[in-house]
Amino acid sequence: MLDLEKHILDKDSRILRLSNNSYVESRYEKWLRNTKGLDMKENKSHIYAYAIAVAKEGNDTRTGIGLSTGDSFSSISYQNIADDAVNQALGMLGAKAIPSVKCPVIFENKAFASFLSQFTNHFSAEQVQKKLSGLVDKLETSIGSKYVNITDNPHIKEGLNSTAFDDEGVATYVKPLVKNGVLKTYLYNLQTAEKDKVKSTGNAAKSSYKGSVEIAPINFCLEPSEISLINLLKQNDYGVFITELQGLHAGINSISGDFSLQCHGYLIEKGDLTKPVSQITVSGNFFELLKDINGVANDFLLSPLTVGCGSPSVSVSSLSISGN
Repeated sequence: MLDLEKHILDKDSRILRLSNNSYVESRYEKWLRNTKGLDMKENKSHIYAYAIAVAKEGNDTRTGIGLSTGDSFSSISYQNIADDAVNQALGMLGAKAIPSVKCPVIFENKAFASFLSQFTNHFSAEQVQKKLSGLVDKLETSIGSKYVNITDNPHIKEGLNSTAFDDEGVATYVKPLVKNGVLKTYLYNLQTAEKDKVKSTGNAAKSSYKGSVEIAPINFCLEPSEISLINLLKQNDYGVFITELQGLHAGINSISGDFSLQCHGYLIEKGDLTKPVSQITVSGNFFELLKDINGVANDFLLSPLTVGCGSPSVSVSSLSISGN
């Protein structure tokens, strides 16, 4: 970590300091056993490192984060961490608000993954059975555009949540939740599956051995396409590229899907990223947004910071941006 810190501080004189950095190795054993003969065990390990750089120019101070994950020390790249942290921090120097506008918006992969993580509860069969989901009676109907393909993939190698069996001992498997915009299934544990007379999808979850059995996705992933982010940007003459969302818990109505979130990023002009923008708010409705997605990139990211959600960068045809 000392080499990482030195590498970041030496990159540019405007890098003031590191506000935080960390290297984490985790190893754990999962063991389910009961009086009915269930006896299942698995071992996992994961490594990640990150750094947050602080840049200052005049009275303007900005931060940027770099992150690298893997299953061994040799797979961690401190050069990539440093480059990402420094480039993000420097890139936002001088960011200003823009006039309020309704325009195309592209969410960077990590920003959209964080956003998506706030709405996974709508896919829970328990929430559907309690009529607390916006997806009640939506099976085999279109809930998004043709670009929306969502999979729960418990077997992604780099996933912190990846597992061979859920917390009831049911074998996990890769399952499409939404295919070409059409909702294909909800997420079930044994109890909710019995109520709907279907098989469990292997999504039982417990916060601890004492906790009650709930439902949660394992690796909730919006699937990528083959188009690059650069080419996705080229499709927009004007718009906003959002790199970070703030206030995810306070600015989202998890029942209705309405959201109003502070954010920052860059202006898109004639297909290129130009001026950095901040002090703006993006607002809309999650369910309407799914139908307005008009492209996804090939830069899929599943990060420890997105709590089991992965996404590529996502283009939305129109959202409201509030600025000055």
